[in-house]
Amino acid sequence: MPALDRRLSRLEARLPEPEPPSPWRPLFPYMTLLELLRLRGICNRVMTSATRAITDAPDQADVWQLVRRAEARRGDGWSPESVAALKKLEKEKGARCWKLVMALHQRSEFPPSHQPRFDVLDVTLAELEELTDLTKTGAARAEFETCADTIRRLRFDERPLTVEAFETMVLRGARRAAPR
Repeated sequence: MPALDRRLSRLEARLPEPEPPSPWRPLFPYMTLLELLRLRGICNRVMTSATRAITDAPDQADVWQLVRRAEARRGDGWSPESVAALKKLEKEKGARCWKLVMALHQRSEFPPSHQPRFDVLDVTLAELEELTDLTKTGAARAEFETCADTIRRLRFDERPLTVEAFETMVLRGARRAAPR
């Protein structure tokens, strides 16, 4: 048994030190799912980077914005249960997001996935509805420019969208189907 104990001690010595708990953990009950998903996306990118630090300026701004929102809710006396109203709004946003995805799918064979690739945290319900309508009918660059501010606040695969990228998403199928 002493040999087994020595081997076990050597293996334990090679284990990495556990990561310290997140200083943001006490704020998690004051965040909505969309906020937590954005924070998780940033943390996933950081953990796979060489520096393991938030070096991207937009990511830093997002993290501090999320933390300040949660701290403000906690400071204003919100209970985790009072965040439920925000979660209801979030569900409505999720449903509208799926309408946008399905409009993209019908228009350009955009592949719907089991997990939404759009982050709609910074977009209102009315703006999502407007983007869905634009997705169904938009055909010219000028039409997409009318919603440029909203499109730039929308995120796709955890990164802000550009008007050009959104236009390409919408028109990709129409361009592919056009005669040559």
